Amino acid sequence: MIPVERIEPPDGFEENVRAKGLAWIAGQRQPINKFQPYWTWCEPYLHDAFRGRCGWAAMWITSGWVEHFVSQTECVRRAQPELAYDWYNYRYVMPELNSSKKRWRPVLDPFDVKPGWFRIHLPTFHLVMTDAIPPEYRPLATETLVGLGLDKSVKLLRIRRKWMARYLEGKIQITALDDDFPQLSEAIRALLEAPDADLSEPQREYRAEIIARRQAAGVSVP
Repeated sequence: MIPVERIEPPDGFEENVRAKGLAWIAGQRQPINKFQPYWTWCEPYLHDAFRGRCGWAAMWITSGWVEHFVSQTECVRRAQPELAYDWYNYRYVMPELNSSKKRWRPVLDPFDVKPGWFRIHLPTFHLVMTDAIPPEYRPLATETLVGLGLDKSVKLLRIRRKWMARYLEGKIQITALDDDFPQLSEAIRALLEAPDADLSEPQREYRAEIIARRQAAGVSVP
C-alpha cells in the first residue's frame, strides 16, 4: 500500500451516479438487499484518480472495480443507503482482491496510508510493515496484510516477480516501475544503495544478481 491522494468528484458524477442512486433509493418500498450499480460509471475516473493502481496492491492494473469502502451491506445496516452512491466511499481495487476484502473486514483505507508505511522485501517479495506506521494503525495494518493476502499471497508474489523479471531482462526501465509499481522500484533502489553491513547474505547475493542481469541485458543499473 502507498499513499493515495483524494480528489473531488468528476464532472457528471452528480447526474450520472448520485442523483440516480438517491432517486432509486427513494422509490424502494421493501428493505434494500441489492443496489442498482450506477457507480460503474465511475470506473475510468477512479482509474485516473488512483493512477491506474489498485488501492491495496499498489500496482498498475489493466482494469479494476469500483469498491465501496463502507460495504453495501454495511450501508444498509447503518441505515445510510446513500453511502452506496457517495464518491468519497469509492476505492479502486483489482478484482482478485475484491472478494478477499468482502470476506475480511475491517481493512486499512488507502487514503490513510502515509509514505514509507510498507515496503517490499527483496528477495522474498513479501510486503512488510515498517516502523513508520503509528501504533494506533498497526493492528489494522496487520489485519489488512494478512486478510487480503498483501503480504505473501501466491497471486501477488507471482505478479511482483513477473514485474521484476521484466526489469531484470531489460524490458522495462526503473522509471516505468516508478509509475506502475513504485513500491517495487523503491525496493530495488533501497537494495542497490544499502551498505553491505545492513544486508543479509541472500540480499547481497540478490543485489549482485540484479546488477549482473541488467548488465548482461545491456541496460543501466538501476
